[in-house]
Amino acid sequence: MTLLSQRNPLYILIIAVFLQIGGKYTGWAQISPAPAGEWKVLSSFSFITDLTKDNEGHIWGSSTGGIFQFDPITEDFVTVFTPENGLSRLDPSVLAYDPFRNRIIAGYPDGILNLIELETGRVTVRNDIKRTDLFTDKGIRKLLVTEDEIYVATGFGIVTFDTSIEFVRQSFVQFGSFPVGTAVNDMVLDLETDVLWVATDQGITSGNLNEDLSLSGNWITEGLENFGGSAVRHIALFQDRIFASTASGNFMRETTNLTSEEDWSSESGFGSQILNDLVVDSDGSRLYAVYRFQLFYLDEQLRLRSLTLPGLGNMIFPDQTIWVGSYQNGLISLTKNGTASSFYSVNGPSVNSTFGIEFTEDGLISGSSRFSDRNPLFDHLKGFSLVRDGEWANYNMTNEPTLRAQNYTLSFLSLMGKSYAYFGSWGAGIARFDLQTEEIEVFNAENTTIRGFNGSDYVVISGLEKDSNGEIWAVSRYANQPLIYHQEGSNKWTPLPPSTALSSADRYMSLFIDSNDQKWITLESASEAGRGLMVLSTGQDPISTSDDRAVVFTTGSSSGNLPAATVTALVEDRKGEIWIGTERGIARFIFPDLILDGGAAERQAQWLIAEEPGDISPFLLRDVSVTALAVNGANQKWIATNSDGLWLLNEEGSRVLAHYTEENSPLLSNTVDDLAYNEQTGELYITTSLGVIVLTDVAVRGVEKMSSLSAYPNPFVYDRHERVVIEGLSERSTLFVVTVDGERVRRLDAVGGRVEWDGLDLNGNKVASGVYLLIAIDENGGERGAGKLVVIR
Repeated sequence: MTLLSQRNPLYILIIAVFLQIGGKYTGWAQISPAPAGEWKVLSSFSFITDLTKDNEGHIWGSSTGGIFQFDPITEDFVTVFTPENGLSRLDPSVLAYDPFRNRIIAGYPDGILNLIELETGRVTVRNDIKRTDLFTDKGIRKLLVTEDEIYVATGFGIVTFDTSIEFVRQSFVQFGSFPVGTAVNDMVLDLETDVLWVATDQGITSGNLNEDLSLSGNWITEGLENFGGSAVRHIALFQDRIFASTASGNFMRETTNLTSEEDWSSESGFGSQILNDLVVDSDGSRLYAVYRFQLFYLDEQLRLRSLTLPGLGNMIFPDQTIWVGSYQNGLISLTKNGTASSFYSVNGPSVNSTFGIEFTEDGLISGSSRFSDRNPLFDHLKGFSLVRDGEWANYNMTNEPTLRAQNYTLSFLSLMGKSYAYFGSWGAGIARFDLQTEEIEVFNAENTTIRGFNGSDYVVISGLEKDSNGEIWAVSRYANQPLIYHQEGSNKWTPLPPSTALSSADRYMSLFIDSNDQKWITLESASEAGRGLMVLSTGQDPISTSDDRAVVFTTGSSSGNLPAATVTALVEDRKGEIWIGTERGIARFIFPDLILDGGAAERQAQWLIAEEPGDISPFLLRDVSVTALAVNGANQKWIATNSDGLWLLNEEGSRVLAHYTEENSPLLSNTVDDLAYNEQTGELYITTSLGVIVLTDVAVRGVEKMSSLSAYPNPFVYDRHERVVIEGLSERSTLFVVTVDGERVRRLDAVGGRVEWDGLDLNGNKVASGVYLLIAIDENGGERGAGKLVVIR
């Protein structure tokens, strides 16, 4: 034995570990779906709000899920921009290309402007319009770029910026006799006369840029009486005429001469179609308009022509190829004669929300949302999705005849069986997807005994779970027989009556099944006020209530001790504890297996006690309104709230480890609706009111057998990195960072498959540059793993 090994017993351990894994280092490459701590936005680019073109011929589009750049030559999406890489929000409303400075300008519904420098990809934010407190509607509706100024149409008038958009030059908030703060919907500049034509909620106004347009008297106004009493939505100059589109029809003025008293007349070409867009093509030979599945245009002789669109058109950018931004199908290209068309869409979900995610071996399944937009164009997209090897397949009323025939929408729960995936909806029953044949069936009040409110056919599936035997249970909210039993693959659904443990005022709301096959059912009253929680055992015979047992919990200290009567979330942690989120705080049942057979102590929910109690309450997060819960690989708890962002608690729920809000992190909104945690990758899917964002957690599920450990970043450079993440660990292990001669640098206790190291030694100092060995030992001493890390100081 050498003197080094005598001083350092760990040296023997290092040799033993590397002999165990074959005497060589393996698996040191940087691996991970995304580095721990990284955020990435998951959004839909299906609904396009504007299109433009840069000087290289690339098509740029804004959508409800961000901005994309598309190359028509390669037919590929070059890049996408979301809040992940600098955008202020997911949903820019308008877009313009600035050819004089080679940049894209995006405007948002809240008045924010973003500038994307095309050479660097850098995004700059301008908040001048948003900051104004004089008007309520600050939404940006149109951008017009000249060599000298940027004109921004808003919900209260027009704002002009200097070319750098670093300061506001002028604001036009009153046009002639129109009210102050009139909303501007569109504008177009006559380059020959320098006249700016503006479509507003009060009619059309025009002014010469050579005059002082900050004076309301220098604007000429033509009121709603000229346009059938409706706000003017779109305006265009074509063949020395002015065309205007409203919600009640289309109109034309024979001349662009400001001094002319020419009257507006109904435009016979487009007729009474309510147009979504009105644009002149690049060579000035056609005036295009789009409405639903039709693309109309007037030629130079004002003859009307029409082309059929393969998808619902929203707006157009006519060039050598006609580019149509659709409501539902992304980008559509159309030849000028309409003989050929193609769809192009960014791989992703059909809408910006994903509810009820369940992870699979090669991807996930999910619903869309239970929240209606009160608009069929959007609600019809809210079906369900399957992701396999990174590719999204979206099924909804727009692309699936079965779903369309059954009016199946607002899907928000999902469940993976052995051969089928099931999806619950708000009002349309349950959809079943055959994983092999991809056949879709919908089960509702028409073809099953499932019923909705008071026996109606409006079936709200608010609970959808699977027990340990693979049998499926569902809750039909508002139904007289609310609990439903089903065997996978069959066409039979058996509704069961409410438990006799309940009063007549109690109604089933949601469902969670624990590892003991106990059904945890949240309760509500007829007015949808919280009524607590019931734990139900359905016994040996699932369709017989004779062997059922149940206990009901409320807020009383002797009847459950819930923090609030409205229970909003349930989850089982890695120790088997049941954690409960309510509209006012969190609690847990430590021994859920004794809920039905135990005594009063087992039936008392334990509130979270803070390690460092505050002045007002000793309880942790006592007043947060919880919307969802998730447990990560280290048994830590993620807490979603309806207005306070996202919290991470330690395993016992006694300490806050992190608190993410839209103010201190990339979180899209402080209103978080749903959570889903992937144990294999450590990804936390966070559904917010403004979209979905994914956070890669440090903690993942531990491996069953340790061997090679991976570290990233590798090499670890102090000047560029804050921490290094080591993965490939067992469920509970101890990691040693040592020098190549066996000198211990740091010891880290790990729970779950990953652990992070800040690069400091036992004394809190940076270590020297060099190669370091990573040695992990399972808590039971059986499994061991090894890896290598390069450190550059």
